[in-house]
Amino acid sequence: MHDDEGAADLIGIDVRAFQIAAFALGSAIAGVGGGLYAHHFSFIEAQYFNISLSITIVLYVLLGGTQTVVGPLLGAAVFTLLPELLRASAHWRYVAFAAAVIVIMALRPEGLVTGAQLRRLFGFTRAEHVGLPKERTG
Repeated sequence: MHDDEGAADLIGIDVRAFQIAAFALGSAIAGVGGGLYAHHFSFIEAQYFNISLSITIVLYVLLGGTQTVVGPLLGAAVFTLLPELLRASAHWRYVAFAAAVIVIMALRPEGLVTGAQLRRLFGFTRAEHVGLPKERTG
């Protein structure tokens, strides 16, 4: 389904049902996260959930990469640690941070981590990834 919804539909997969299931699973995870947040802090206040928080979370994902689970985690680590590393230059910290984010996104528009990089790192080929045996050459 990820690569070609039409092909998935032609082989009998109910694409719409899987899309709804994925949306429901994501919503359930968000609900559990909100419940844990409320339990930890004993209250929820709307002023903490503003546009700045939404933009920050989207930048975590975009900076890290959307193709893997590891990408957003790395993006969150970089996006959180980079301002702290730039704390010494108090007046220029946000300018340097914004410039660093722009440079990273200009050089790596797909994010810091991609699926192909992880497959190369762990030695997987596309055939192994879907459960088929790896072709031997030579």
